[in-house]
Amino acid sequence: MDLVDRWKFSKVKKFETFWNSDKFGKDCLGADTSGLCMFNALKRAAELAGRPGIVTQRDIDEFVAAELDSNGRDLTKGTTWKVVLRFPRRLRGYGRDFVYNANAKDNFPVAGRRGARILAEIGLVDGIYLVAAYNHSFVGHGIVLTVQGNKQLIYDLEEGKPIASAEDWINFYAFVRPFIVYKLRSMIGVGRDFCGFAVLIMTFPNNLLLCAWIM
Repeated sequence: MDLVDRWKFSKVKKFETFWNSDKFGKDCLGADTSGLCMFNALKRAAELAGRPGIVTQRDIDEFVAAELDSNGRDLTKGTTWKVVLRFPRRLRGYGRDFVYNANAKDNFPVAGRRGARILAEIGLVDGIYLVAAYNHSFVGHGIVLTVQGNKQLIYDLEEGKPIASAEDWINFYAFVRPFIVYKLRSMIGVGRDFCGFAVLIMTFPNNLLLCAWIM
């Protein structure tokens, strides 16, 4: 059954809450060929931010092994966002320099709208975003979106491509979340160094502070 229809017939108010608890929905997230797409997306986001040391392949391998050993959970067969969040929380505990709460709590909803083009219509400020989307078979996949002015590119494991290139597979989105890293060595006004650029801090109605690049 269509996952969205399952949600509509349920009494759960938020789709994100529903697919986290629905047996079919939670198994879809990360169900690419390796099952680790959200972890790969975090690694790619760190690379695009110019901070590859924040998320490494070794980090991913160790976390996947630990989940299997401690919880009997094989992440290569798919996972939930709740489980994925344990990974950046673990890295934060290691002192990796990024804003964990931006991953965990901030989401730019696109409820009820479908198609890759919606990413270009959300009105995101410049930055790097983690995106979870479902294809027409309702299999979830994690990618990275970069926004720089009018230039918006999506990254899987390859070079960035225009949003339109994903029109044939993106059906609807589970979430769009900011990925923000710091460089602690200096302060610029009220902001910090961000990915080697100066920083503009923008305030949204929900009091979210999001870094924007100043070229």
